[in-house]
Amino acid sequence: MIINQLSKDFSASAQISVAEVQDLAARGFTTIVCSRPDREVSAGETSQDIQQAAARVEFSPPAAGSQ
Repeated sequence: MIINQLSKDFSASAQISVAEVQDLAARGFTTIVCSRPDREVSAGETSQDIQQAAARVEFSPPAAGSQ
């Protein structure tokens, strides 16, 4: 997984999997912001699945029609 550090407190990556959540926690990440709509991911990788695996998740998909 490639993680791009954007600032001291904020990094970004491509869509993560449930299996990667524990690795991210071990690396010191404390919050996940999920911006990919559930309709764009495979079963077992939805925001709810990530929430069950992580300590803190913010789900904020873009509004329909936004870019």
